Amino acid sequence: MIAPSFLLASTILGCSRPDYGMSTLDLELELTSPEYGVFLGDEAAIVAGRVSPAGAKLQVDGEPVQFGEGGTFEVSLPMDGLDYRMIEVEATLGEQRQRVRVPVFSGHDPLLNWPGAATARLTTTGLDRLGETLGAVIDASGWDTQIMDAIPTVDTDYVDFYPLEVAHQPTVVLLSPDESGIAAQLLVDDVSLELEVNAFDGLVVVPISIGFDQVTLDALVQLDLDADDMLSLVISQASLDLGAAEFDFGGLDGTVLELVVDAINGVVEPLADLLLEYLLDQYGVVEVGGPLAFQTDLLGTSLAASVADLHTDVEGIGAGLGIGINEPAPTGSLAVPVPGEADGADGAQATLAVHEGLFQLLLSDSLVGLLGDLDLSGTYGALLGGFVTALPGGDQAPDDGWCIDIDPGTAMVVRRGPFKELKSLKPA
Repeated sequence: MIAPSFLLASTILGCSRPDYGMSTLDLELELTSPEYGVFLGDEAAIVAGRVSPAGAKLQVDGEPVQFGEGGTFEVSLPMDGLDYRMIEVEATLGEQRQRVRVPVFSGHDPLLNWPGAATARLTTTGLDRLGETLGAVIDASGWDTQIMDAIPTVDTDYVDFYPLEVAHQPTVVLLSPDESGIAAQLLVDDVSLELEVNAFDGLVVVPISIGFDQVTLDALVQLDLDADDMLSLVISQASLDLGAAEFDFGGLDGTVLELVVDAINGVVEPLADLLLEYLLDQYGVVEVGGPLAFQTDLLGTSLAASVADLHTDVEGIGAGLGIGINEPAPTGSLAVPVPGEADGADGAQATLAVHEGLFQLLLSDSLVGLLGDLDLSGTYGALLGGFVTALPGGDQAPDDGWCIDIDPGTAMVVRRGPFKELKSLKPA
């Protein structure tokens, strides 16, 4: 995982620019290299230019530099592992002074290999948390009441059965992914079906109970993303195991008990098939929704995104997102690899891989425009103006009428930095 950082070269100017009566300077400083905001790859920065007249003094990053005939100079400055460097060239002649500041960057322009994509993964830890949520959602759906309605009333010549209640412990959902899909297992402990027995036209009316230590539903869940970017969960290979049933006949014995046992077998034997048929009918295909694509305006920049890939493997669910900035979102194979579980912090529920070019695009298209429109006047301008006047030479600044104008430069680069663990955001 990476933490983005960025450098924005800008100039803060006072909105009031008084004339202090300075005469035209004879000192001249021309910088021919490096180019403003250039990317150097693995090379050093070559600082070159010309200064005049011959009596001038020259410094590059605070170090004196001798210039040759005609005032030309050239200095090599290594980057020494820095992401960026602000090179300052200053020439002086008596009281005259000229300064040029040029930002340079190591590596290459992030926009040159921006793949138009981001990828993400829901890890096995995230699937565990999802299973907990699904268990709560299943219980809140009232499935037990719905199943009660699906159990038929048994009516024989001598004995009638009426379902009364289904009781159970909270549903546990276990999700285990692999390349074929997600193996889902639903476990429900201490399931009991309460019935009322009416024998011999009301002569004998007693409650009985059919109990199961654990009911287990196993199924394969597959992700289906159709041509309209609508996501569905398709459930197949389902099986339901009720285990051994335990009966409480409420003290019945003799002939009545025999009649009840015969009738109860007619309920229990098809119960698993009945429940499985009901569940597959209700939840065989779950439409999650969509489309998993959108287009919006982000601070004046057109942003489009669509899911180009969705798959499962032993590390969870992987997804690829095509991203288009001021153009349609790309589809098909993506150049950004899906992160693995090992790419995230311990206990991470999800990981995200984002190319630094995305931040570069957003910075240059949107954020800098906001800075250019920033108007800090009134109290805020006075506070910042007070800060400026406190600087060396600030006594020459205007006494009042201050506002702040931020004039962004053209060197705007987002670079990836080392990952920093945010301990406060780690799951408990």
